[in-house]
Amino acid sequence: MKKLIFILIFHLVLLGCAKEEEFPSNFIEGKFVSINEYYQIVVRDLNWTNTREFSVGQAWGLPPYSMPLWSSDGSQILYVTKDYGQLNSIMIMDSNGDNKRQVLQQPGGIFATDWSSDDQLIAYNANGPGGGFHIMSLDGQEHKILNENGDYGVTAICLSHDTKKIAVYSDYTNNGELLIIDIASEEVVYSKTEVLGMYSRPYWSPDDKYIVYNTQTGEERLGKIVLLNVEDESETIIKEGEGQPVLYRIFGWTPDGHYIIFVSTPDFAFKAINITTNKEVELNYKSKGALDYPKGDLFIFE
Repeated sequence: MKKLIFILIFHLVLLGCAKEEEFPSNFIEGKFVSINEYYQIVVRDLNWTNTREFSVGQAWGLPPYSMPLWSSDGSQILYVTKDYGQLNSIMIMDSNGDNKRQVLQQPGGIFATDWSSDDQLIAYNANGPGGGFHIMSLDGQEHKILNENGDYGVTAICLSHDTKKIAVYSDYTNNGELLIIDIASEEVVYSKTEVLGMYSRPYWSPDDKYIVYNTQTGEERLGKIVLLNVEDESETIIKEGEGQPVLYRIFGWTPDGHYIIFVSTPDFAFKAINITTNKEVELNYKSKGALDYPKGDLFIFE
């Protein structure tokens, strides 16, 4: 009996080791949508296979497609187009490139977009006539403008999962500012300056308790991944470049809220980091070049 128990324990240990070895490559499954150098919308699996290209780009150097985002179930893609008359449109299409439809069209630029976690609301920032932060329903029945006609030089926005707040990044003053705005009251409930070089969106955690963002500090522009506790406004640096210029691009949270997915230079390899232990996981998904919001968005299967 003792021998049998020993054999069982031995095999369980081996099985545990095998799972530990398999952990990095099987940690997440998902797909990535981005814009390539020809301004096509490109969808790929995370191992950089099964590439699909949609919406062939236009001539004259205009980038006609930008800011692609996944719907909550990964079945649709939201993106922005620009025509020769400088009209900007927010569009939605199926993930296979079919059924394109226009959500809105307006003059002037659209510089940041987000899609609510229930797929019912779209947020975007625009300049020119009717500028400010717009939050609208897909059916056009609800439309709210925050900071109307204002210009914060916004380059990234992110709606909280309960759609009560919006995180905004602005580099208008070349000083870098992270804002959190309460949508109902239109009040700025959090503001921090000296947030430089944010190359990705400020992402809300699945429970809306935290925001993770990237920044750069010092003359060497060393990158950092910072975790902001929204309730008490405390911050924790969970990843920091050392010894050489390093940039981090964040691509969101795992659905359980334990890990953050990011890409770092110079190798552009996908990694995950645990927000509690700072343990890093190599995901074995390596891009072919620089990835940067608003060029790309990651969808993770639960």
